[in-house]
Amino acid sequence: MALNTLPAGAFADDAITSDKINLANTFAFTGTVTGTPQDMVLLSSVDSHTSPTSAVVFNSSVVDSTTYRSFLITGSNIYSVTNAQGLRFYTSHDNGSNFNNDNKRGQVYRNLYSGSSFGHEQQTVSSSGYCNIGGSMSSSNNLGGSMTLWVHGSSKSFWKYILYQIATRHSGGEAYNWNGAFEQQNSNAYNYFKLTADSGNIGGFFYLYGLKGSA
Repeated sequence: MALNTLPAGAFADDAITSDKINLANTFAFTGTVTGTPQDMVLLSSVDSHTSPTSAVVFNSSVVDSTTYRSFLITGSNIYSVTNAQGLRFYTSHDNGSNFNNDNKRGQVYRNLYSGSSFGHEQQTVSSSGYCNIGGSMSSSNNLGGSMTLWVHGSSKSFWKYILYQIATRHSGGEAYNWNGAFEQQNSNAYNYFKLTADSGNIGGFFYLYGLKGSA
């Protein structure tokens, strides 16, 4: 008896049904998936953990404020090669040619080793386009911290409010958590982000995501 065969490109009966696709099957796909609003897309990644760099840069080739209305930057195993350095976040609307917006930042912090060590800080940075995130980082690359940072309304023609959380090993030897936000007085659409240490190089794993949407 001859075995039943399927034409080239056809699916077996159990490859696809009305409510699922069996991804264990092998088949070619050349179409386009639609109907997935508010997609979050990984746009770029930087691995500087073993080879620290002076700056982690996401430029206009990936920071497209026309397509993506919000951006998420995450980091892990973050450390400063020079001990006791802060982490700076820069934004630019002309692909890094200028960093000229004023910043107002507020953050709260807590020592993860002590229930009585906590507080809050304020920082104003004028005409330099950056703000410090967290505090004094340890130089130990096996004790690096984690970070999430949101840039919402990147394309809008009004001032931006950026939210972040970071937890790292402090240069004093204990771990700290910082939660904060800053107001950037820039009404232009952003197309460039940069992370540096106050001085020296930084290491870690960094990821940039874009969030689609109409707002």
